[in-house]
Amino acid sequence: MIMGMTYVTTAIVNPGDSEKRWEGLFLVDTGVIDCMAPGKYLREIGIEPMGKRTYELADGTELHMDVGVA
Repeated sequence: MIMGMTYVTTAIVNPGDSEKRWEGLFLVDTGVIDCMAPGKYLREIGIEPMGKRTYELADGTELHMDVGVA
């Protein structure tokens, strides 16, 4: 069986104002808990960081990223 990559266009909506939204093309990973989107676009629709989270990459590198709710 050959496995391919799956992409989907997704709308991210500001939970406080459903009129504020951004759509983007995302690579789907069904095993993840968190989703990542460019902060520039999230801020444009009024979603501000609520904290930071550290993510460890496969090579051991750690990334410290802002997190928010959408």
